[in-house]
Amino acid sequence: MKSHIESARVCLDCHDTQSTLFPLSDFSQQPLSPRELCARINLNWMAAVRLFENGWLSFDPAVVLKMNPVQSAELRFLGGLVAGGCEESMLRHLIAGLSKPYAYRLDRIYYDWDSQCWQLNPTAPELETQFETWVEQLVDEGQMSILESLRSTVSRSITDLNRLRY
Repeated sequence: MKSHIESARVCLDCHDTQSTLFPLSDFSQQPLSPRELCARINLNWMAAVRLFENGWLSFDPAVVLKMNPVQSAELRFLGGLVAGGCEESMLRHLIAGLSKPYAYRLDRIYYDWDSQCWQLNPTAPELETQFETWVEQLVDEGQMSILESLRSTVSRSITDLNRLRY
């Protein structure tokens, strides 16, 4: 059975990869060269080449001229970890539960340090439930100043949205 985290994977036949008149994500943009992407994510070029040589990256960035969305996501995912300071043993630990190629959408997942695994970002209904639980905790703890601040923020946001509608 596949892990729930696989739903955050970029694939060639996914809707994210279709060209659009108004691109919504990095995966609907014009293809980049590996060097261009490395420059964007501040990844040293030789580090990208080593990712391939050490078996982490599924394609050789030195021979690919323009990456497809899967290659781009994979280099962005692994390269971002390396550019962020992960050395090989930490990289091995972080991707232990993931499947190759490591073409995951970083905007859809996060690493949960408590459970030591990747998790999907919460959905809107899950966030709403978490927020309601938090508000209940604030009430139980008598945190009036925080509740007043939340009320002010929510009221201001509702007012702003109403202005945009009319």
